Amino acid sequence: KRQGEGTAMLEIINDLAPDANLLFATGFVGGAAGMANAIQSLTAAGSDIIVDDLFFFNQSPFQDDIIANAAEDAISSGVTYFTSAGNYGNNNDATGSVYEGDYNPLTVSSGLEVHDYGGGAWTNQVFQSANVYLFWNDPLGASDNDYDLLLYDAAGNFVLASSDVQDGDDDPIEVISGLVILPGDQLVVRRFSGEQRYFHLSVVSKQNPSLNFSTAGAIRGQGGADRVITVAASSAQNRISPFTGSESVQNFSSDGNRRVFFDRNGVAYTPGNFSATGGQVRPKPDVTAADCVRTEPPGFSPFCGTSAAAPHAAAIGALMLSARPELTREQMLAAMSAGALDIEAVGRDRDSGIGIVTADGSMDAITSTPGAPLL
Repeated sequence: KRQGEGTAMLEIINDLAPDANLLFATGFVGGAAGMANAIQSLTAAGSDIIVDDLFFFNQSPFQDDIIANAAEDAISSGVTYFTSAGNYGNNNDATGSVYEGDYNPLTVSSGLEVHDYGGGAWTNQVFQSANVYLFWNDPLGASDNDYDLLLYDAAGNFVLASSDVQDGDDDPIEVISGLVILPGDQLVVRRFSGEQRYFHLSVVSKQNPSLNFSTAGAIRGQGGADRVITVAASSAQNRISPFTGSESVQNFSSDGNRRVFFDRNGVAYTPGNFSATGGQVRPKPDVTAADCVRTEPPGFSPFCGTSAAAPHAAAIGALMLSARPELTREQMLAAMSAGALDIEAVGRDRDSGIGIVTADGSMDAITSTPGAPLL
């Protein structure tokens, strides 16, 4: 299936920008390091644009990891980088799969200190079978605040705890995976030791919504990287006419924004403030593009998801470069913004970014006056 997905993405690019030279590198071999190596290989091969739809579930929301750093390094060398926002829902459509917030301590009758979601509610019900990831904002490889992720069944019976020790040289993550989590099961976030931190609870499910208490902020990994162009999805299924601006994002399209607390070296952006008012807020996603289009690989007609939207946006970028090869990433994004159809909330928003990117609008922004200065 993954090979077919890559072929489908290349087909979308070829359909929109038929003269583009196409390269492919898999990110599925060697884990996160293999993905970073694939980005470096495509950069070394001379790629002007790189687009991916690959997401590793253990990628931190609070610090750029090896993949996000490889993408940023590619951008620094002149590449324009696109990635899919993800298909994990958004808070506005009540399809959220994420909870982010400051840890709010509550001691329950058993003497356990746990997070209070509000009004004494300390369990978060899971609606779908899923894998679950807990992150908190310590630097990668240097967490000395110890948090645990507890699982209870629907009747309130304790099932298990993900309770690795974080004592100064560990990643700030706890994971429940490889276990069948049933709808109705309850998640509990516990501080075992250390300081109160802002945390991110992510339920990775094939269906949305996934959590009783949810917030915005599903985008993470390289989708949250500062200069990566992150792409949300709006359906073009069975359309025979252009987008008009009356559309919305797919209800599974992941939302932003992304609050990041550390640079790639683990240096805090706001030392001493690790709460919901700290860190660096990155507006995400950046743009929206079409999904649910027909492609040839079996199982990808229609090809839905932000995995289909990302190559649509990247192909428009390729058309723009064919007209103005000197176009920078910043100029490309500015032109896309000038020609975009504003959807969802007025102006830039956490679901659609600047809106739906259009090929004609983007091209008009850079070619309407030949020889004119770029945006």
